[in-house]
Formats: sequence, C-alpha cells, structure tokens
Amino acid sequence: MKINANLTLRICLAAVAILLFAGSGSQASKGNHTNIQKKNHSVSATRYAKRSTSPKKSKVSAQKRQQNAPEMRTACGRAILDDLAVRQDEEVIAVLNRGDTFTVIGRHDNKFQVRLDDGREGFVHTGGVSLDDGGEPLPAGDRYSTGSSVVRVAYAYRGARYRSGGSSASGFDCSGFVKFVYASHGIKLPHSSRAMFNYGTPVAKSNLKPGDLVFFSYGRRGISHVGIYAGSGKFIHASTHSTGVRVDSLNSYHRRYVGARRL
Repeated sequence: MKINANLTLRICLAAVAILLFAGSGSQASKGNHTNIQKKNHSVSATRYAKRSTSPKKSKVSAQKRQQNAPEMRTACGRAILDDLAVRQDEEVIAVLNRGDTFTVIGRHDNKFQVRLDDGREGFVHTGGVSLDDGGEPLPAGDRYSTGSSVVRVAYAYRGARYRSGGSSASGFDCSGFVKFVYASHGIKLPHSSRAMFNYGTPVAKSNLKPGDLVFFSYGRRGISHVGIYAGSGKFIHASTHSTGVRVDSLNSYHRRYVGARRL
C-alpha cells in the first residue's frame, strides 16, 4: 500500500509539471503572435504614411517649380525679310513675307518662339524679326548666347548703306544700326548714341565681350558715335556714307574711344 501511494504521488507531480509547461508555452506563443501582429501593423502604418505624404511633396515641388519659372511676356513681332521660315521640330510650318506680323512669346538663344494668327506656334531666327515699339521687352537669355547672336545679326548687314536717321535694312546711321540689331533680340534702345550711353552697365575696355556697345567722341560734341563690339579687338558699325556698315579695329579708333556698356 505504501508503494502504491508513492507511485500515485509521483504521477500527480508529473501531471502538474506537464500542465505548467503547457501553460507557459501557450503564453509565450500568444506573446510572440501579438508581437508579430504589432510589428506588421507598424510596417503597414509606415508604408501608408509614405504613400499618403508623397502626393503632397509632389504638389509642393510642382508649386515651387511654377513659382521659380520665369515670367513669360509677349511682344508684337514683324518679319523684316521675305521667305522667313517658321519651324516646329525642324519642320517648316509656315513661310512669312516682309511685313507679316505675329506674337513673340519667348526667346531661345538665336530664335524667337512665335504664335501665328491661326494659333500655331513655332520658331524663327531672330535676325529676320523686328519688334514693334509697342511690344514688351522679352526676358533676357544667357548673356554669352545673346551677345554672340547680336554679332551674327550685325554681320549679316555688312555693306548696308549709310543713311542719316535710318534704322532699317534700307539704310542705317550709327545709332539706328545698333537700335535695329538689338530690337531683333527684344531689347529696345533709343535712336541716339548719347542716350544709349546711359543704358546698361559700364565695361572696362580690357573686359569687352561680343555684343557690348562701344562709344566714341568726335571733337567737342561729346558722344557722337556707337558700334557693337564683335570680339578679337574689332567692332561693327554704320560708319560713313561712302563705307556703310563695316568692321573696323577698335585700336584704329583709340583716340576717339570713350567707353562701353553691356546690356
């Protein structure tokens, strides 16, 4: 009887141990499952937060880009050459004749972006366009590109005849020539070399760049002549009735040189 009592006691203790172990395992499993759920919920919440904030960032970036974009202003343009091609993606979409008008809506290097009367848009070379006096000036582009383009247009009129008071392809005086060339780039200047000297920023002779205006004085009249610096120590100007528009060395005019301005 004593042996059976000891055996019964051992069996009971073993059963209690088994029940306690099973209970602790169940609690651990439950705890692990809860932790996994929390972790998955945290990851899902983070992903949702990223998805929900991305559109706001994109919207803010778009608004910022729009605020930083240059203001587009327009001007009334007029063709000064016959057979002036209007191109879009290298394809000619229209051909303009001298005197045809259109709206200039932008400038890209040596090209104007234009809108025709029928609503089509394209690009024309600045050398074939004049901006009417009533138009707004265009936003300034890259200085080097603009200066080089100014010189290219000026060179296109070498040999044009000199005409007192002239400011068109039919004849120029010195300030009329400069006014005409810069008007093709959306920059308005007065028809007076003395008045032009008040425009832009003074530039040292040693720091001249293509497109800068160079000024000269004859006798006691003060500033009375202007030309466009072309680089390499040369400038182009409407000189005299006998020579018209020509290129000269700046050194050959060093005694008459007064100063320069950069627009």
